[in-house]
Amino acid sequence: MAKAVQTLGPAGTDKARLLTAALWLRDIADFDAMNDIWDGWIAPQKPPACTSCECRLAHRDILVEITFTTAQ
Repeated sequence: MAKAVQTLGPAGTDKARLLTAALWLRDIADFDAMNDIWDGWIAPQKPPACTSCECRLAHRDILVEITFTTAQ
């Protein structure tokens, strides 16, 4: 999740301004573990709408990709 923070800051926003998130998981069996990490990372006062899906990712070492929509 540190990489997400590095990406949000230069874009002029932060995790408290997330509107939506799409989490793409290499293996849906990782859903519960990812949710535990996600729940600990998001701003609890304003959680974004979120979807999670299993998909084949671009590189076999990538386990999760996340797409955000944010407010500025």
